[in-house]
Amino acid sequence: MGLGLSSDRKVVTAEGTAERLESATHIVQMVIIQAETDNTGLVAVGGSNVDVTATSQEGVQLYAGEILPPLYQIDLYTLYLDSAVSGDGVTYSFVG
Repeated sequence: MGLGLSSDRKVVTAEGTAERLESATHIVQMVIIQAETDNTGLVAVGGSNVDVTATSQEGVQLYAGEILPPLYQIDLYTLYLDSAVSGDGVTYSFVG
């Protein structure tokens, strides 16, 4: 089976609460994550302790349209999102 390029989207349903990028183990060769261009607040990407609030700021903070550098050989289930505004999110493309 060949490796193909796929894409998906994740919207944070509850601001201030870390949510998994995917609901099950999904190991990929490479992923690129971009904050949606219509986000109205910051989105943070990181581990289970990700926190977008100004006092904590855990994870990589992305403004609307910003792109996280590629991540390689990673399980998407281990990535979490948090947002300052419910309904903001990310799109992501991955190989594998």
